Amino acid sequence: MRLKVRRGAEPHTERDEWRDGRPPSEEGESDAASGRYFTLEIDGRAVLVFSAPSLRSAKTRVRENWFVQELSQMRTGGKPLCVSESTFVVRAASLQEKSEAEVWFFLDRFRGDDVKYHFTFLVPMDAQPH
Repeated sequence: MRLKVRRGAEPHTERDEWRDGRPPSEEGESDAASGRYFTLEIDGRAVLVFSAPSLRSAKTRVRENWFVQELSQMRTGGKPLCVSESTFVVRAASLQEKSEAEVWFFLDRFRGDDVKYHFTFLVPMDAQPH
């Protein structure tokens, strides 16, 4: 399975820092339409939003080999999204993060894309070589 890159975040300061919207929150159906969204933080930076039936399921998903391998091959701003020493933290998505993910989920579903595993990136992603 390949992660599908959605969109990049917009810089919000003159120093090109990227918003990450990380308010603390608690643990909120396997389908994104059910409304359970989680955010993956890598090294303290909110990177992507995805759906899962529970926080436990979300934490399990981000430990799967295929998932970690995909993320390790991706780049943002010319730098790897994660390295072997990176720290992954899963938390309930903020309202803003959830809203952004829902927009992309419904657009993809409308287009007929497979939305079983839906991920929305919160950081700008570099183009991937084909």
